[in-house]
Amino acid sequence: LVFVTFYRDVCAPMGLLGDYNPRTRTWWISDKEIRHGLAARTVVLPATAARQVELYQQHLRALAQRSRFDIPNICARCETALAGDGNLLFAIIPPLDKEATPADLCPSLLESLFVKQHKNKLPWARNWPRHHLRSELKRMRVSPEQIDGWMGHEEIGEEALGRHSALSLRYLDRIADEIELILKHHEIEAQPGWQTR
Repeated sequence: LVFVTFYRDVCAPMGLLGDYNPRTRTWWISDKEIRHGLAARTVVLPATAARQVELYQQHLRALAQRSRFDIPNICARCETALAGDGNLLFAIIPPLDKEATPADLCPSLLESLFVKQHKNKLPWARNWPRHHLRSELKRMRVSPEQIDGWMGHEEIGEEALGRHSALSLRYLDRIADEIELILKHHEIEAQPGWQTR
């Protein structure tokens, strides 16, 4: 999800479930604050990513049901995410001397969970997907202005869907289609959540 939306490496990546409209597959993103106000953008999820959101919600429902009595704080965190009252993505920190604990994602947590423990497996900066996908879209001849709008690289008054923009929502659909082709080329599919028997 973070890869296809160009979400920045920030606290609470992907925001709330309420930021997503499943009918239009549009996601409202606010990952870049500026001095003069909110710098938000809207993207359209490719079909594979939209399917991943559905599967993730199913995973949260199953996890809530399985943890309701044994680990009530995990159940509560799943329900908060599903209700749109808490960040959609979160980690479950393994217990040290007590039960597992949910934790909202932030760059320092991701650093401690992945990079420090797996130096040989994750040698790239966490923002590499943004740059890789930008290069892929440029190779597919998507205009730089459209890519900038998708990434949130506009300047004040030059917003991609602003009053004086020549771009429309149609360009979002085109970029989503191009990203879907990239996902298919690399055989990236939506995956169900982890389950136990």
